[in-house]
Amino acid sequence: MKDLTTKEINLVLEKIRTKYNKLISEHKKPVSLKDAFEDRYIFTLKMRRNLTVFLLAEIEAVEEIYKNENTKQEEKQREVNKKPEVSFADKVLEQNKLRYSKYPKISSVYDIDEEIAYLCGGSREFLNTYLSIIVLIFNHTNNSSLKIKINTLYNEIIENIDFKGDVPILKHYIAAILSNSIQSKIMFEYQRSIQNIGFLLNSTIDIITNALSYLSESPNATVLFKTISNQKTDFSKKTCLEIVTLSYSMLKQLISDFRLKDIRKV
Repeated sequence: MKDLTTKEINLVLEKIRTKYNKLISEHKKPVSLKDAFEDRYIFTLKMRRNLTVFLLAEIEAVEEIYKNENTKQEEKQREVNKKPEVSFADKVLEQNKLRYSKYPKISSVYDIDEEIAYLCGGSREFLNTYLSIIVLIFNHTNNSSLKIKINTLYNEIIENIDFKGDVPILKHYIAAILSNSIQSKIMFEYQRSIQNIGFLLNSTIDIITNALSYLSESPNATVLFKTISNQKTDFSKKTCLEIVTLSYSMLKQLISDFRLKDIRKV
């Protein structure tokens, strides 16, 4: 092997250092990689070893490293390009799911839409956790008109949502699924179910708004809930007004998350 001239040595050194600089800038490799080469170069000079053999081995090694890094980057880019672009509709569906999936989801043996399963779960949670307590509170007030409205509403929601198991308000929607109806019929019953739940929830928030207005001026407002009921509940240390306010906030959020605000009976 013919030894390199001084000019050739300088050219090879420049190429090696350029490759290391590219590895650092383009592929985010550590500067220590280049420093290690410089240490080997100085050691070779000190030991008076064959510089031609050293530099040719080094240029071959750094070019191989650079080539491998380029190949890795190209493979990553190909993987990125393989991923299908998320459509606008998919993005909307994902955003909707993030909004409503914080609610409990009813379990069903039927192939019902996921969003309506969460809506029924959220409505059932409101019934079990909040509305049943509001009924107890207003059964201890002197406002007979409001008491009747709340109890009537409570019975209507039980009849349509129920405490557990199948959700009665979905019966026509589920029947359409089970009978293998055409898609338009299933969609019609799905939309009708959403509409009927919207009617119920908006009627409920109207009555709770009236209940809040009455309760804020009632002696019962500051009464702790535990004084009117022996039931074990997380609300035992809250006043009646605080409980109804919490109930209102939860229901308002539920209606907002499922975009039901404008679904009201004329």
